[in-house]
Amino acid sequence: MSLVLSTAVLVGSVAVPSAADIGRPVSAAAPNTQLDAGASPAQGGEGLSPADIARLNSLDHSSVGPLVSGGPPSLRPGPSPLAASIFWCPSKGGDPYETMATYTRTNVRNIPNGKNTLRCGRPTKDGWGFLHIRDSHAAEWEALDSFLGWDVSMDKNIRSTLQSKNAVAHYKSGNDTYSIQAPGYIYSNRKIVATYTVFVIVAGSDGRIITAYPRGLRWV
Repeated sequence: MSLVLSTAVLVGSVAVPSAADIGRPVSAAAPNTQLDAGASPAQGGEGLSPADIARLNSLDHSSVGPLVSGGPPSLRPGPSPLAASIFWCPSKGGDPYETMATYTRTNVRNIPNGKNTLRCGRPTKDGWGFLHIRDSHAAEWEALDSFLGWDVSMDKNIRSTLQSKNAVAHYKSGNDTYSIQAPGYIYSNRKIVATYTVFVIVAGSDGRIITAYPRGLRWV
C-alpha cells in the first residue's frame, strides 16, 4: 500500500524581486516568521486536524513527495542527507545558522532557480528552521509518512516541492518571504484517497527555509 504526493498547478500573479535579490547577506533583523496561522493563499489555512492525523495513521501508506520531471520518485528513496545532521542540531544555544540540508530549486513559477537552505534555526512556534518545524509541524509530517518518520517525510516533501515544475511561489513584500506551494495527492492501495498542499516558506534575503507544512487536506 503506498501514498503518493503529486502536483497540480496553482495560479497567481505576484511581484517578484530580481534574481540579484536572492542570496543577499543575512540582515541583522530576521524576517517575520508568523506565517502558520490565517487562510491567505500564500500561507494556507489550518493544519491537519487530530481526526485527519488519526485517519492517516490508520492507513498503510508512505509518501513519495511531489512529482518531479513529470513522474514520481521511487516509493522507497535512499537515506535522506538530513538524517546525518539531525543529532547535532542544537536545541538550546549553538549556531542557529548551522546548515542541515541544502536544496536545489528549479522550475518553480514566479521565482528564479537557485538554492534554499534548511538551518537549525530556533525552536517554538515563533522560531524558524528545523527546530521550529520539529516543534510545530512534526505530527503533520509524521502522519503523511509514518514509515519513514516526520523528519524524512518533511525533507523529501521539501526537496520534491522545490524541484516540481508544478510548484508556484507567492512573494510577500511585508516580510520579504516566498511561499512556495505544490498541491499533492495521497494514494493508498493505488487509489487517490486525499489531496493536500505542501507549503515551504523561505526568506527572500538569503533563501533559508523558515518553515514547511502540509495544509488543506481533503478526503476524496
